[in-house]
Amino acid sequence: MNWIKGIIKLVCCAAFLTEKATATSCLQGRKPWIQPCGYNSNPNSNPVGIHNDQWLTDIVTRSEELRTIFLKMKSDYIEHPTIRRYIQRCWNLDTDFFHLEGYPIADAAKLAVWPFNLNETIEAIDDYEKLSTVLVFVEAMLWDDHIIPNGNDRANLCSIVSKARDILCILKIEINDDEILRIPERNVMKTEYRQGDRTHKLGRNYLIFKDSIRYLQYIVDKYIRFIFS
Repeated sequence: MNWIKGIIKLVCCAAFLTEKATATSCLQGRKPWIQPCGYNSNPNSNPVGIHNDQWLTDIVTRSEELRTIFLKMKSDYIEHPTIRRYIQRCWNLDTDFFHLEGYPIADAAKLAVWPFNLNETIEAIDDYEKLSTVLVFVEAMLWDDHIIPNGNDRANLCSIVSKARDILCILKIEINDDEILRIPERNVMKTEYRQGDRTHKLGRNYLIFKDSIRYLQYIVDKYIRFIFS
């Protein structure tokens, strides 16, 4: 019986190390929101690292793809019995009353104004900072040992990193002025959100999923308005 337990432990450890390796490979030891077009001096090494007249459409398409991953993770997350009990027992995390301080939220008031007169460059600068902030929080989740396993949590988070970096690269190219970019540091995420027990982090992760979905839908709606304005 003891040798069976030993094999089970080895299998579990191997799975854990594989997930950690996935996180390491997609972060590559760097802050994922820095140099989104790549560290290579040749901008053409990145498929989105060139000027594109259809950049507004690309932002919409890639934001929808990114939102879909967050939706799937939130859906998988809520199906886990531990998380479902926690959310139902503590509070309704889906309301607009619960957010993580410093995390981007959708500014629906901007889209309610008519006629639509937002400036593309100003909004691109704002979204560059906010989407970079999303990656600060996602990076913390990637290194978090308390993520409830729902199949491929870290693989999905790595996909989020990749797609978010593509969007950031498009925005960076269209802004075309590094001096006006507002790039967040890790301290934009409060220390208390990085610490705490497993239960605390379950709620934190759920709020990240929820507000990412809403913020990305806001981006989609806003850039569609830009396309047709």
